[in-house]
Amino acid sequence: MSEERYIPIELRGILPISRTMEIQGHNKELKEKAKALFTKSPRAAFSLNIDHTMPSPAFMKLTSQLLQRHTSLLIQLRTRHKVLNRHLAQMGKVESPACPACGRHNEMVHHFLFRCRAHDEHRKILDLSLKRHGKSGKMLFACPKALSASFKYISVTKCFKGTQGSVELPEEDK
Repeated sequence: MSEERYIPIELRGILPISRTMEIQGHNKELKEKAKALFTKSPRAAFSLNIDHTMPSPAFMKLTSQLLQRHTSLLIQLRTRHKVLNRHLAQMGKVESPACPACGRHNEMVHHFLFRCRAHDEHRKILDLSLKRHGKSGKMLFACPKALSASFKYISVTKCFKGTQGSVELPEEDK
């Protein structure tokens, strides 16, 4: 520590806090609180399998060019918190958790994306565009190049048309 006599008079004593430093500290604290809240969420485990950095700047970058309805749908699918019959049945909004397309299995995100036989033909969009990566939720929801194919698949199935409207990405967002 310097002797006080060598320090200019203006700099002696307690210095005011830099406004920029104060803002940065506040933002850092908010991000830490958000991450802690997210980690405690029951939806975090599935989402962290897709993107272990959540919540993160990478997700913000991934969704920065998307419309709000696309970002909303992406978050819902990534957290398995989508308005599909399994979720709706748990909330008491529908009587059966069965998939309305095939009627054989509970309608859940994984079933809708990878297993539903009623969507086999539509799933070729993913297979042709993404090859083996079309079988990975991590790729479908976290890779910028896969988003276009993912939203095209979701759009042609018409699964969310009633709640989301058109979900295919506009040309400039692809």
